[in-house]
Amino acid sequence: MGNTLKPRLEHAEKTGVCSLSKCQIKEFPAAELQMQRLPLIPAAKLRSLDLSYNKLKLIPDAIGQLCNLKVLNLSHNKIIKLPDAICQLAKLEILNMAANHLGNLPPDFGKLSALKALNLSENKLKKFPLQVAKLPILDVLDLSTNAISEMADCEQLGSLNCSELLLNSNQLAVLPTNLAKCPRLKILRVQENCLTLDGIPSELLSSSGINALSLEGNLFEERELHQIQGWDAYQERYTASKKKMY
Repeated sequence: MGNTLKPRLEHAEKTGVCSLSKCQIKEFPAAELQMQRLPLIPAAKLRSLDLSYNKLKLIPDAIGQLCNLKVLNLSHNKIIKLPDAICQLAKLEILNMAANHLGNLPPDFGKLSALKALNLSENKLKKFPLQVAKLPILDVLDLSTNAISEMADCEQLGSLNCSELLLNSNQLAVLPTNLAKCPRLKILRVQENCLTLDGIPSELLSSSGINALSLEGNLFEERELHQIQGWDAYQERYTASKKKMY
């Protein structure tokens, strides 16, 4: 991988934190990071790996060997698919896949039981990935700037555990009623979509825990929201949340 990366790899060997961002890397550095013959960094030692702003297209199954990895940044690459093996990263807490070419997630993605923050913004998703509803301690989910036009209104969606959901800059015409059942959801951002007033369930305003709802740039004027049943209840939650900040 060249002598220019040697200091970074030596630092990673000492600290367990490996930053290879903006290194023009085209292939995942498996030999340097995995349990292969004479690896530079033992896989079990790595806690944080940053490969952002490179030219990666594929992630090998060997990534599953990074058993103690907590932070993985693969943003701003050309990755079209995540391997099933990524679901083996049982200690992963932060995954940044922003600005890639992902169209879906592995079926067992919900097995990432330690995941707290997931950034899938600026990808090629067309459907809301329901696998994320199985992540038990997910706190922040960023799905902004995709092409999501479909969000299944099913019971599974109601178990989504994040407190902040970013869906701005997509193609949603309707928000599912089951979003109102998400137990911890406080912040919902759906600016710049294709929503009409009829596409906003009154339950989101009247009976959810949402206290910050961003709807600018849709197919209605913001003042028209006052017509939706539950608006007053939402305003009470919004005001109460602002008071807690001061």
